[in-house]
Amino acid sequence: MTSYDYLIVGHGIAGAALSYELRRRGHAVLVLDVYQPDSASNVAAGLMNPVAGQRFALTWRADELLTAAAAFYRELEAHFGQQFFFEVPILKLLSSVAEQNAILARSADNPWEDFVTDINLNPAPQAGLRQEFGGVTIRRGGYVALRELLEALAAEGRQNGWLRRETFDPQQLVVDDSGVVYGKDVRARHIIFCEGSAATQNPYFNWLPLRPNQGEVLDVECPGLSEAQVLNRGAYVVPLGQQRFRVGATYRRPRLRRILRSKPGRNSVKS
Repeated sequence: MTSYDYLIVGHGIAGAALSYELRRRGHAVLVLDVYQPDSASNVAAGLMNPVAGQRFALTWRADELLTAAAAFYRELEAHFGQQFFFEVPILKLLSSVAEQNAILARSADNPWEDFVTDINLNPAPQAGLRQEFGGVTIRRGGYVALRELLEALAAEGRQNGWLRRETFDPQQLVVDDSGVVYGKDVRARHIIFCEGSAATQNPYFNWLPLRPNQGEVLDVECPGLSEAQVLNRGAYVVPLGQQRFRVGATYRRPRLRRILRSKPGRNSVKS
């Protein structure tokens, strides 16, 4: 039987980041995960946006968290010799006069203005964009190439033996005063579940009032649209390179809005 400090169930971005940090601090870690190409982390755009929501609220502890996140992903880039973190401006397109008024009311907030470089209610036309109410440019955000990052970590994990591609079976878990025993060959001081929506099927957590969110995502080609920024207006548009973009929304409700304008029959994104 092999002993570990931590047994982690799930290798999405939460489980991957946690296991990497624990290993970096010298802990023995085993991760159990079944690869799903359409899992939330694998299809997510990996957005980092410090100003979000209809009220344009600043993310809690935004300065501290974004600084730490950027340093974490830069460390992973150095470790693998591959770029994962893309710090690019986010153009938040406004949808109404009410949003214009809300953004102007926020503009006097000093902590908030550190993340906003431009408020333009009458912008110059940009190819492919509907921006009749203008927009706001947000800095210190961007996106992480999550699929590529998780693939790199998983390949290392399987090679070094700290990642097993197997389904966690709660019936094989025994909890005692010294930690947990899993199956016939694993003992760990701690177990941490990073299962996302699968927690609703976990007997340790299925009594909680968890409400999984369903997103929608679509990869499109849109020649002429700028790849130097992320677009956001209810849905997001993230550049993937070579005039390809990932369009999506975090929630099924409200319906995915149309924020790209293209010639009929080409490159259309509709709700």
